[in-house]
Amino acid sequence: MFGLNKQKKNPEETFSTLKIDLRKGEDGFFVAECPQLPGCMSQGATEHEAVENMVDAIRACLEVRFRQFLKESPETRSSGGGIVSSKSVRVKAPELELVSV
Repeated sequence: MFGLNKQKKNPEETFSTLKIDLRKGEDGFFVAECPQLPGCMSQGATEHEAVENMVDAIRACLEVRFRQFLKESPETRSSGGGIVSSKSVRVKAPELELVSV
């Protein structure tokens, strides 16, 4: 039976931080954008609302990109020859945690 070795890590090592840039739009709403995810944007009436909406947008963007990655041809991701066998693992969608608002 195959399994994953679940080593306890420092919590800071298990998360990556995504930056959210905020600017005030011409209509008075706050526009939020994540530079690491081009095209991933949201807005809100307040800064807090814009950030909360952006977390939802980031979650949706990552889910779509993850599904696209899974649909790619294995040949485009494979490291090549010498494969003895193949196994499958089930991957859960990433959890997002808002660091600060």
